Amino acid sequence: MNVQQEIFVIAGMPKAATTFLYFTLGKHPDIYAPARKEIDYFSDVHYRKGYNWYINLFKEKKAPQIGMDCTPVYFMDNSAIKRMKEFNPDIKVILIIRNPVDWVISFYKHMGDISVQRPDIKSFVTQGLHYKKEGIEQHVVFNNGFVKKRIQEYVKEFGSNLLLLNFSLIEQTPLEAIIEIEKFIGISNYFNENNVENIKLNSSDKKSIPILSYLKRNKLFVSSVTKIFPPRLIFRVNEKLHRLLLNKSAPSEPSTNYEIPFIKEQMKEDTEYFYTLFNDSKIVIPKPTH
Repeated sequence: MNVQQEIFVIAGMPKAATTFLYFTLGKHPDIYAPARKEIDYFSDVHYRKGYNWYINLFKEKKAPQIGMDCTPVYFMDNSAIKRMKEFNPDIKVILIIRNPVDWVISFYKHMGDISVQRPDIKSFVTQGLHYKKEGIEQHVVFNNGFVKKRIQEYVKEFGSNLLLLNFSLIEQTPLEAIIEIEKFIGISNYFNENNVENIKLNSSDKKSIPILSYLKRNKLFVSSVTKIFPPRLIFRVNEKLHRLLLNKSAPSEPSTNYEIPFIKEQMKEDTEYFYTLFNDSKIVIPKPTH
């Protein structure tokens, strides 16, 4: 098995329990979790750094481990699907799909938490948001059936190598979701009711500490830390910091509840697709592509 075949990707959605999956799956003995959760290689942020930069992030992976790339922003990036497919035509991809209305509200709160200048939520939904990530221009959009279209693109390209999980499955029965992922990526059954916790490690209601948010986005700081300290140590410290922040509530911000009817109308096509997609099951593996 070559290195491309030894990596699977959790490609989104943002604000859909991907932090929980990263820290939980990263404890599986058959999974190697890089020190940084969001690698951003297949997006425009780091793709220019090249293949060797990406592979080097998994250099400490030991056989028979498989590497995990948990970068939810891939769901928003227009080039990520093509790049993942070129990297490995048979790559295993996981998408956690959240109710589009709940998702866009959570995303809106999150962008405020990381100090991105936001418009009012109506403009956020209808016009999207421009911001920079590590100096690279980013533009996220939400209306006009974006969620439906993007999921369909993933289904078309990856077929049965794509696992779609309803976010509510992770909320309600996280162990079931984790076991489905183990089966999907073809690793041993390690998790049980004694080693899976139902916690929200990156909740929108969690307090954000500005200096930590800044340091995590600072390229020089991240590069220095990853060169000096072992990846497993960084992983454990990062998890402890997330757990620490769970006990600190974020300051309240103006409620978006009064805008929910407007958001529902804007996201109507996506919401209908969401309920159709998971009509029979909270777990969907599309048919193979031809």
